[in-house]
Amino acid sequence: MRTTAVTSFGSTPPKPSIVAVFEEFYPEVEIPDWGGTWRKILCPLHVEDRPSASVNPEANRWHCHACDISEDSWSVIMREEGIGFREAIKWADARFGGGSEAVPEPVQREPSRGIPDRPRFGRGRRQVASRVRRFGQDRS
Repeated sequence: MRTTAVTSFGSTPPKPSIVAVFEEFYPEVEIPDWGGTWRKILCPLHVEDRPSASVNPEANRWHCHACDISEDSWSVIMREEGIGFREAIKWADARFGGGSEAVPEPVQREPSRGIPDRPRFGRGRRQVASRVRRFGQDRS
């Protein structure tokens, strides 16, 4: 059995395939091989005769328009097993042994806005014109 550790830096193992997760929890739902990016399916959470849900194997997500629920493969595992994210990672690793989509690491970059080395327009040490009254001063 392969073990996967979650580091404190936030990296996670590859996300399991939504198709494999559906086969595990909802074997009665048929996911067609055709149909474009979002493939129409019967929602596994309620009884229906016509498809009201779609699954996207490329994005590892599914959405039901009637239930107004949208989940990825981690969310399905957590909901169905009643466990948290770390436990879902261990469960998926033991059940599927990895997945198809790696979760990208956050990109470290420089801030896009620098601090100007001189005052911006209108914020210098100019004196207020004599015709402009400062707050709290009477006219002379």
